[in-house]
Amino acid sequence: IHVDTKKKEMVGSGISVVLDQKNFGTSEKTDPRFVANNVFVTKNKTTLSKGVFTVCHKEEDKCPPWSIKAKEIVHDKIKKNIYYKNAVLKIYDFPIFYFPRFFHPDPTIKRQSGFLFPTFTNSTTLGSGFTLPYYWAMSKDKDLTFSPKYYTNENPLLLNEYRQAFANGFLTIDTGYTEGFKNTSATKTTGSQSHIFADLMIDDIKSDSYESNFSFKVQQTSNDTYFRKHSINTTLVDSGNTNLTNEIKYNYRRDNAFFNITGSIYENLREKTNARYEYVLPNLVMGKTFFTEKLGTFAVQTDAMYNNYDTNKYKALITNELTWSPSSYITQNGFVNSVEGMLRNSNYKTKKTNEYKDGNTTNELHGVLAYKSSLPMKKGGINFTNLFSPNLMIRYAPGHMRDLSNKSASLKYTNLYSLNKTSE
Repeated sequence: IHVDTKKKEMVGSGISVVLDQKNFGTSEKTDPRFVANNVFVTKNKTTLSKGVFTVCHKEEDKCPPWSIKAKEIVHDKIKKNIYYKNAVLKIYDFPIFYFPRFFHPDPTIKRQSGFLFPTFTNSTTLGSGFTLPYYWAMSKDKDLTFSPKYYTNENPLLLNEYRQAFANGFLTIDTGYTEGFKNTSATKTTGSQSHIFADLMIDDIKSDSYESNFSFKVQQTSNDTYFRKHSINTTLVDSGNTNLTNEIKYNYRRDNAFFNITGSIYENLREKTNARYEYVLPNLVMGKTFFTEKLGTFAVQTDAMYNNYDTNKYKALITNELTWSPSSYITQNGFVNSVEGMLRNSNYKTKKTNEYKDGNTTNELHGVLAYKSSLPMKKGGINFTNLFSPNLMIRYAPGHMRDLSNKSASLKYTNLYSLNKTSE
């Protein structure tokens, strides 16, 4: 190494540099590093001749899964870019692509168009492959990541992820396409394969009198095993997930009233028959709360839902519910007492279900009345405060009771003293 302290320049040969994972923006499982024949360092640029760069984990006597070798590598500290001349991308030391000119932003840049680090894959179905993503910062609120995945023995897979930010929301669109397998078999079917996932969330839509939010979700694929075979894992796609959800949801609230409506379609990719689909359309909940000084609080709520599943099973339910919660009163002995009540009218028609009465439309009337009493006590000292509150609840619920042994509903401390312990 030769250092010029006046010009603040450095010239060296036989360079081998190991970079810090955290500052370089990679995980602890990587080893970002480069070697070069010569280096020339100035205030604004670092130039390497005949350099090799990789971030793959270092193993003794083994070549990295991927590396970039270039005749010249220049790090522009002003533009914060790394430029390559006559660059060759190698997979296990085997040349795959040649780039006369190639660049990407350095790790200090959080958002800038350019190539991202390549990734290497290997599977028994598709063979060896690699991905070289390109990030496009389209504008301050939109960007796109194009990630083509190339295989040695199969057609390439083209992946795209588009993102757009709004003042009060966010949109993500994830797509993929491949022509299919070159050599088909019982597990490698003919035909192209693709997917489209979209997620839109509009939140905190507010005015002087109301607030609301809206969400929309689409999940579609042309092949049941497409995600797993290609190991597709993105912001919206999980290769291990075999349940797709298509859903639209809207929530509205104004003063003491609310209105929520949801429509959902679920698909199980592991199921080969029409039983793979489940529909919950619509699922409607609306209600209003009234406050009075003498009688306390009255809450009115209506639920309406249609659920079709296992091809020919369905539930159509409309439930009207009135809940009364008067103010608590405290006795001279310090007991906090309250009375609560609920009246529910259920109307349903079902087919081939176990928890309801199948056949014609059924009307049921349920009621519950509860008396609760507690004695809050506190003991305090210089360095401690202890709270202790014994509770008592007497609950009377006449009429029909439904068997929920097959449901996930359970009695626990959080709902032990609730008027409606199961929400069923």
